[in-house]
Amino acid sequence: MKTSGFASVLISGLLLASGAGAQDFSDPLAFGGEVRRDPVGYPPRDSAYSSRSIQPVYDNVYNTFSNGSSTHVGMSNMILEDISFSGGPWAGATGRVITEVTFGIAVLTTPGTTEDFLLVFWDEDDTSFQGTGGTGTNMINPAASPLAVVRVDAAGLNAGFYFQLTSSLTGLPGGGVAVPNGDAGLSLQVAWVTDGFVPPVGYHDLSAGILEGCTSTTMRSTVFASSSLAPAGGNPAVVGSTTTSYGRDISNANMCPNIGRLIGNGAGPVGSGDFEHRSLNATPQRGYMVRLMGNAPPCFLCPPPPPFDVVPQDGLTVVDGNLSAGSIAWSRVVLNGNATDLALRFLDMDTETSAAPVAIALFADTGALLGWDDVAGGSVGHSQLTFGVGRRAAFAGGQGRQYDGRHGQLVAGNYYLATGPTGSTFANGFIANPGPGPGGAYSLRFITNVNGSALAPSVPPFINGVDYGTFDPSTGGDAPGLGQATGVRGVLWSRVQVATPVTSWLFMEVAFDGLSTASADAVAYLFDSQGNVRAYSDDEGPGNLPRLLFGNSTFSTHGTLEAGTYYMATALWEPQDLRAISASHRWHVRATSLSNLTVGADIYTGRGCGSADFDNDGDTGTDLDIEGFFRCVGGECCPACPPDADFDGDGDTGTDADIEAFFRVLAGGAC
Repeated sequence: MKTSGFASVLISGLLLASGAGAQDFSDPLAFGGEVRRDPVGYPPRDSAYSSRSIQPVYDNVYNTFSNGSSTHVGMSNMILEDISFSGGPWAGATGRVITEVTFGIAVLTTPGTTEDFLLVFWDEDDTSFQGTGGTGTNMINPAASPLAVVRVDAAGLNAGFYFQLTSSLTGLPGGGVAVPNGDAGLSLQVAWVTDGFVPPVGYHDLSAGILEGCTSTTMRSTVFASSSLAPAGGNPAVVGSTTTSYGRDISNANMCPNIGRLIGNGAGPVGSGDFEHRSLNATPQRGYMVRLMGNAPPCFLCPPPPPFDVVPQDGLTVVDGNLSAGSIAWSRVVLNGNATDLALRFLDMDTETSAAPVAIALFADTGALLGWDDVAGGSVGHSQLTFGVGRRAAFAGGQGRQYDGRHGQLVAGNYYLATGPTGSTFANGFIANPGPGPGGAYSLRFITNVNGSALAPSVPPFINGVDYGTFDPSTGGDAPGLGQATGVRGVLWSRVQVATPVTSWLFMEVAFDGLSTASADAVAYLFDSQGNVRAYSDDEGPGNLPRLLFGNSTFSTHGTLEAGTYYMATALWEPQDLRAISASHRWHVRATSLSNLTVGADIYTGRGCGSADFDNDGDTGTDLDIEGFFRCVGGECCPACPPDADFDGDGDTGTDADIEAFFRVLAGGAC
């Protein structure tokens, strides 16, 4: 089984500049997954990490990898972020206790066994990005005591990845971090420190324990992102809010005397010179990647009261409506059967035939956002969601994407569909923010077979990868591929046509190591023209990359290959397919990875070293094989034999080298 971190990658473009004008952010890394770790010394009071009463009270984690906004801050092992509960369930609430935290970490070099992440929660009144005592003073009041301090072990995280670390806080005194009544938010300090470090003069000064210090070369960092893709000056979180400002411990030479402290700039320009008060004024607006969970009010995640139910019937069900500008229309979708791969059932939803362009989002009855689309998946101006088994033709004879089940699988039950103007945003917790689009008359179309209808034949995939054209392995030839980003939860489809069977004396290699990102832990499928998986590869190439090898028995890992048209699917680990479910594979591959990495393949064909079963009768290394080989050397090759006696595939026929290679293979050796 795979793990969330796979192999170190070569990190390029690290930010090593210092002084005024240094760029704040680096090229993004791959997402290594979510890792759960209990705080050091405070195991959770219960075994459950969440319940229906515990919900996000601030969330800048959701969707941050799906929308491609994640990046890490350069030359810094410590940040300070302001967190507001405005726009969330804790705005104006009392009795608030943070019971879980998820935070983003960039690991550029493998952590040692004596490294911790230190999270310090501060009262909002005890911090100021301008400096609590004016220009050049600490952003944290030296006389203040933190609300809580949490350590999380950093060991064991693989280099070259972003991780989201989740820690239960229920083991802390009081069952978590209590937020003072009347405060609109708090400040969170996150730092890489030496194991067990306790500062001698308070947690506002970490100079004695900060890792790397003035020698920092961005080997340990923190992740910034945007859940909402808000523009400059906006709110990057989907629950709660934050300002454009943050504090950063800069490790350049000028700030070296202040390492481990956060120095405010007073009235000076934000981000100028060596002051550590920075501002994220780029588009999209970003904030520190963090989610806080807590005791939300009872009905914060209650489903919205829908004005009507939709019970999709097998075939097509259409519901019409009219959407006012600035509003969200809700409907409850009652699914009477499973739309899953195992059941060979599907549910497609779209807005085709709508007069107005609208966005749609589907929520589970728990408030989890299952999928959304803003006029990107359907034909021009229309939205599409597709669940369950694929693959069906696109709407209107080819416009838009095919209905391929890419948004996941659904079990029978109640779901909630939100329809909003274009530009609407959606998030966990039935959050649906209407966009600036005008609204208007719309149609919701539901196409399904969950009530028991037969599954129609599948269709070949659209080619969004490379069309390699036609190969004749008997004459050789190579085809360069193209390195392409998979996209989040994306599958790349390519096509290759093989004119001559790839038999035991020929070969075809599909090699991914020349065009793919080193950290791209990809898999590859080869489907035949009927939609069935002909070959599958995972980790057979260099690193974690696939490799498909056909033909020559001393070379191949996937057997021979018949002439015909083939479709190759490439996705990042771990995809879902039908190989263990159905005899018909339907060109069905569903990607689940939240990473977006470059993958590509070159194809090589030609003559390879022959087989010891020279006459191709199924018996290897017999007298008939020897007789057949020497007759072929003499110019009389049998019909099932290779076309000539170039056994070693070097272009020279019937030479001493061919004879020597034949007897080496006959004896069980390599060519």
